[in-house]
Amino acid sequence: MSTRLTNTTRDQIASAVLTHRFREPVDALIADRAAFAEEVYNDIYRKADREKMAALPKGWLTETAAINVQFGDSRGYESVQFSGKIYGKLGSVKTKDDGKSVERRAFAKNTHGCARVYDADHRLARKHADLGRRFEELKAAFEAAERQVNAALDSATTVNRLVEMWPEVEPFVRPLGTPSPKVPAIPTDQLNKLLDLPVSEAA
Repeated sequence: MSTRLTNTTRDQIASAVLTHRFREPVDALIADRAAFAEEVYNDIYRKADREKMAALPKGWLTETAAINVQFGDSRGYESVQFSGKIYGKLGSVKTKDDGKSVERRAFAKNTHGCARVYDADHRLARKHADLGRRFEELKAAFEAAERQVNAALDSATTVNRLVEMWPEVEPFVRPLGTPSPKVPAIPTDQLNKLLDLPVSEAA
């Protein structure tokens, strides 16, 4: 008897498929955001200052996971995370972030309020804007894919039926116990292209 699809198993399958599709660009964005945060930090603290700060015994300076700066004429300031961390559903598909906080030493005066203001035409402000655009584009692509995946999963009530309709999803539902894929009952070419399928097995 085929395994019935529940809301929980649908969520598990959707998560596995979306992680397969988006983990590499999300990991790349996290790495670039972390590198950007390091650039901001190094711009605020000169090399000589960083060397003196590093030489101090632990506990003499505040250690912080982020530093607050303002870019252009935006209202308020932004907390730039040294880990490059991304939150929300998009961040859930990451593989690089192991949950540990990345911290840097900072003067106490720079851990509250705004440490520096960058004009809109400053290279770091422009780089920040580019990273922001990448995030928004990736988020939009993820949300569009998520809607289509959920629609496909909602069209079946059992694992057997899902694999019949969408054979390429079989590696992601294999742990639930699936039959050999049959000829698809609905066109899935567009969905497979969107999700970079098929694959031999789920990550």
